[in-house]
Amino acid sequence: MKTELRIALLGKLEFTLDNTPLTGFITSKVPALLVYLILSDRALARERLAEMFWGEMSDTDAKSNLRQLLVNLRHLLPVHVLTTRESVTFDHTQPFWLDVQAFEENLRLAATAPDAAARVQHLRQAVTLYRGDFLEGFHVRDAPDFDEWLTWQRERLREQAWQALHTLAAHYAQRREYLAGIECLRRLLALDSWREEAHSQLMLLLARSGQRSAALAQYQICRRTLAAELGVEPSAEVTALYERIRAIGALPSLPAVSAPLVGRQAELDDLAARLADPACRLLTIIGPGGIGKTRLALALTHCALQQGDFINGACLVNLAAITHPHHLPATLLEALQAPNVGGNDQSQQLLDLLRNRELLLVLDNFEHLLPAASLLVDIMQQAPAVKLLITSRTRLGLRDERLFHLDGLAFPTTDTAVDPLSFDAVALFVACAQRQHRYFAPTAADYRAIVQICRLLAGMPLGLELAAAQAPALSCTEIAEQLGRTSDFLAATWPDAPPRHRSLRAVFEHAWNFLTPEEQVTLAQASVFAGSFDAPAARGLLAEVKPLANLVNKSLLRHLPDGRYELHPVVHQYAADKLGNWPDLQATTLARHAAYFAAFLHERESRLKGKDGQAALVEVSAVAAEIRRAWQWGTQEVDSRVLRQAMESLMVFYDLRGPFQEGHAAFREASTRVQEAWLALSEAAQAAQPQLARLLAGLLIRQGWLGFRLARYDEAQRLIEEGMALFQRVGVRTDLAYPHLFLGAVAYGKGDYAAALPHFESSLALYREAGDHWGMAGVLGNLGEVCSVMGNPTQALIHLREGLAVAREVGDPSMLVHTMNTLGGALCLAGAYAEAEQLLHESESLCTENGYTYLSVMALRNLALTLMRQGGSAAARQTYHRALQIALNGQLGDLALLVISEAAVNIAAPRDPAQAVAWLTLVMRHPDASAETKRKAAVQRSALSTEMLPAHAARSLTLEDVLAEIGD
Repeated sequence: MKTELRIALLGKLEFTLDNTPLTGFITSKVPALLVYLILSDRALARERLAEMFWGEMSDTDAKSNLRQLLVNLRHLLPVHVLTTRESVTFDHTQPFWLDVQAFEENLRLAATAPDAAARVQHLRQAVTLYRGDFLEGFHVRDAPDFDEWLTWQRERLREQAWQALHTLAAHYAQRREYLAGIECLRRLLALDSWREEAHSQLMLLLARSGQRSAALAQYQICRRTLAAELGVEPSAEVTALYERIRAIGALPSLPAVSAPLVGRQAELDDLAARLADPACRLLTIIGPGGIGKTRLALALTHCALQQGDFINGACLVNLAAITHPHHLPATLLEALQAPNVGGNDQSQQLLDLLRNRELLLVLDNFEHLLPAASLLVDIMQQAPAVKLLITSRTRLGLRDERLFHLDGLAFPTTDTAVDPLSFDAVALFVACAQRQHRYFAPTAADYRAIVQICRLLAGMPLGLELAAAQAPALSCTEIAEQLGRTSDFLAATWPDAPPRHRSLRAVFEHAWNFLTPEEQVTLAQASVFAGSFDAPAARGLLAEVKPLANLVNKSLLRHLPDGRYELHPVVHQYAADKLGNWPDLQATTLARHAAYFAAFLHERESRLKGKDGQAALVEVSAVAAEIRRAWQWGTQEVDSRVLRQAMESLMVFYDLRGPFQEGHAAFREASTRVQEAWLALSEAAQAAQPQLARLLAGLLIRQGWLGFRLARYDEAQRLIEEGMALFQRVGVRTDLAYPHLFLGAVAYGKGDYAAALPHFESSLALYREAGDHWGMAGVLGNLGEVCSVMGNPTQALIHLREGLAVAREVGDPSMLVHTMNTLGGALCLAGAYAEAEQLLHESESLCTENGYTYLSVMALRNLALTLMRQGGSAAARQTYHRALQIALNGQLGDLALLVISEAAVNIAAPRDPAQAVAWLTLVMRHPDASAETKRKAAVQRSALSTEMLPAHAARSLTLEDVLAEIGD
């Protein structure tokens, strides 16, 4: 078994062999020779060694002495020292450990470490190994060459240790681990007491850790040491630090935090990181009134002081009461408790006071003092250790300003949140309500109302506190209902709150008063937008768009990452009130809004029916709220241009995306208003306004079509025929193409296929005459479907294949899907199952991709039947389940009931006729089922065993029950 030699050279010299101290050296030159051999890491000539240790002797005597030392060394370490007649070597292949080698290896690993944690770990191991100077206290007489080598090694290793300790001290200081940093700095000074930078850093860390007296004493130690060793005084920088430390405790204490800060941890962490950045001198928390800027700044300041970031502390100055920018210097001097030294230049007094301070100056509510921002520039230039934390509704516009935009607290945006209390806005409301009423314990209904309150206030902390203050008198539901009507009831009489924070309207009025007239007009006009808006919409609506940037800077308007603009809900409400005070401006703005979005729809009309239909549909969906508002205004004002430009695209939008009920109501209101205006005209006036008649006809027909989608067939037929009659009076022939198409669809829905056929044929002829391929594709699909159910599959396939070819040429996804669905169904009936399945899968995929709810259900119905006829009952069941789920989610009541009827016949009846009877009974009794759907269900049920009927007549089912049973 090999023995291990351990050599410690850093500090006192130590040799151990198998954990036993190695002794028996005949002279101090023996261990010196061993150390020299180990560190040389190569074979050394005997002549060189003799000269190293006995340079003053003759060559013969020196070599004789060397031989004696080698005999002693070989006796002690027979396997570690190798000799020849010419050289001596330390055998590094034998087991040994050397602290210098481990020390330098850790330094090498630290320099190449992949991250800071690994680097620090290796540095700590290195400085632990450095117990003292190289061969501390060790001396060899009459060996000047060895002494020179030893001194060089000692200085080299000491410098490495110094650098390692310096790096660690900086690391600990940055991480605010002050005690560990202090330990490193004390070791640094033990190595080199004259290092002024180490004294300075030690003073700083002692001060940051709360040891003011020790920091001041360290300065005196530094002063005496520099005088004794170098004959100099401390530098101006170190003396300035000393004066800075002497001033600790001269500032007033910060305001106490009245209540724990709810949430905002992510914001606090982000702000703390920014504040710790040496390059960050001016940090502005910007946001609207009531968003929580002051409370967040105070919490951040307390955190910074607890961590010892500012040895002279922090000073929070509330600037709300200052009436003029010229008063800022005097206000700051007063807050800093500066002595009155006389003189008129208070700015210079302030700069002189701050020049040698390291503090955080927190200036709250700066938005009305922007002309005084130049003073902040002077502070940054002349007081390098002062940092400025600003709260403002408006950015200061300085080059070195770092901005932090503060928004509302997080709140649930959907009704599916598992734990509402995990959202900061909800937690704040509950905490505030519990301060009002300690036994406040929200129920599930309360939480639903609280979530609504949070949404209406967009998480604004002040609004939530004001709302929670109503909790003793009102239920959460009542608060939400009142807030939905107006936020003016949110007011409190808190004596410890500034007047501008006692109601949301006071917050808004305070900001409004600082706007220019142009900014006030722009903000009021922007309230016409129902949601966010982009620059083109702003140019189309606003009298001036330049003030938008100013409103963003003043935190009254948000500039979203996608480039759009958005008003906070509370600001939106109060800005709308301001617009209402200017009736002429309001009327002009609403008219511009309606005209812009009507033109927006008109520009996308052809795209909605072409290859770019999905992209156009997405664009329209993105501004659906604006379009509803524009349509409502056009309806109210009976603006023919707005309604005419918007109606076709709006109908296509509702037809593809729904909900049909909303679309039907929108067209009903418009047609009612236009019809009233039309009927109020004399016959002569009517004859002079054919465009109004054509508009009314178009509205009636489109209302009828959406009524058809709701399975209101009789109403739809009446409206479409009424519209056709108007077209026949004042329109052109080709205007009748789409009413014929719609009437054919209505007749088909009622089961009157013979009546549907001539309408479709007339429509196709008119579309061919007009060269309208989009219309042709739609009619050919319907013609094919009629021919199929009338027992003419050959003609059906001819129409459908032509329709598919035309639809692919047009490129409109919705038209293509409709034709695919119809052709797929016809192919299934013809027994071409493989082709039908492929086509229907393609159709369903397009529906999913484009968000076509109604057409998706139609595709899945035909696909389920195709799968069933191929023997795939399990796959058919899954397909029916998906179709029903989509129909229910899309509020397509009659279509959902059609799916249930077909599922009853195709998947329930073969294995459980009783279940099929129950499903069909539900369809027959359901109020959403059309007459035709009920008739089909009755026929299907009568085909099943009548013995089942009594047993299931009393069974009560819902649509959701059937969905679950289909999925089982």
